[in-house]
Amino acid sequence: MASGLVIAENYSFSLVDIAAPSQGNPTDRQPVPGSLVTLGTGSVLATFASAVETHEPYVDLECWPAEPPYGPGDDPWEVNARETLVVPAGRLTVISGVSGQEAAFKLTIPPGPYQMAVWCRGRADARAARGSYLYGVEHWLVRLWPPTGHRTDPIS
Repeated sequence: MASGLVIAENYSFSLVDIAAPSQGNPTDRQPVPGSLVTLGTGSVLATFASAVETHEPYVDLECWPAEPPYGPGDDPWEVNARETLVVPAGRLTVISGVSGQEAAFKLTIPPGPYQMAVWCRGRADARAARGSYLYGVEHWLVRLWPPTGHRTDPIS
């Protein structure tokens, strides 16, 4: 597991594989309007649509050896999404939506196909606090695990 504050710019931030070759500018990818997550290409695995233009949401990034037997717990989460993606090299971090600033945390996992579940909460509180620079009001939980039939063990 890796977690911490990340920078959201222009309503977005992205999950990237920093060990994979990039294709174009990783900050050019924008979320599809109305979607919580937009899948990327190359080193950009997914772009997340934040509720506020510029702030620092808190992100928990987890890798499980198999599909988690439960959701994110008892706390209420406002929105969720589920996608399938391929991790090309396995060195993951989160970057800001415009300047490409990397988060302080990294997660190393085996390359290959993964299921991804994403939950978010605090969006309404973040929208209500516009005009202030926010730290950790919006909270994201991103879980990855290999598809059924694939077995990988997290490295870190």
